[in-house]
Amino acid sequence: MEPDSREARMQENADTELPNSRNVPATAHLNPQTVDAVEGILVCSGVYSPGGPAPEEDLEGAEMIHHGHRDIAKNNELRKPIIIVDDVNTAIDYVLEKEDFTV
Repeated sequence: MEPDSREARMQENADTELPNSRNVPATAHLNPQTVDAVEGILVCSGVYSPGGPAPEEDLEGAEMIHHGHRDIAKNNELRKPIIIVDDVNTAIDYVLEKEDFTV
């Protein structure tokens, strides 16, 4: 297949409602996705402490702002951490153990 015909097809299939920056260029090479799961780790860094109110309780009545990626719908279940740790070192140790990575 000629590259020009592929590019023409991509332009035909482009979503005109989206800005050009959101459409995939015809010449793009995309790697396969290899992520099995995404898990949140909450590090008690001083902003959050386990003895204090939960973030949702602290912002009672306030509209929750979605800080996620624009291509992922807001889902409150994704905001819940799988583990709460006291420091970054413990979080790193947890990730390395989960990934079966030895140092």
